[in-house]
Amino acid sequence: MAIFYFLGIYSDRAAQTRSPLDGKASTFVEQVISSVRIVQSFDMSDRLLHRLDHGMLKPLKTMAKTKAGFKALEQAVAFGFAMLVYSMCFWYGGISVEHGVSVGAVVTVSGCVLVHRSVRVTQILS
Repeated sequence: MAIFYFLGIYSDRAAQTRSPLDGKASTFVEQVISSVRIVQSFDMSDRLLHRLDHGMLKPLKTMAKTKAGFKALEQAVAFGFAMLVYSMCFWYGGISVEHGVSVGAVVTVSGCVLVHRSVRVTQILS
């Protein structure tokens, strides 16, 4: 669970740096659209578009890729943990059957553990 804690911290930091830049880009676009006559009369469209693209949208794209990477890593860790539990259930189930426990009881317990883990994984990811 400590892995999710650190991934959440890094994901939150990525979101915090994105929010001011997103607001700045939104304000810039609103100002340009509201004063479209001035932009056209002074032929400033190319410079303003370059400023928007290089000054605001490229950093936003980089931050979005970072945040998507953290979300993908969170999901990979969660499902990796679920698969680890799945394999451990079969491993220990085989040992239990060898010691005389019925196969039906092992399958039932394994199913219960897997359902419980999958519910926990979906609660963590949401």
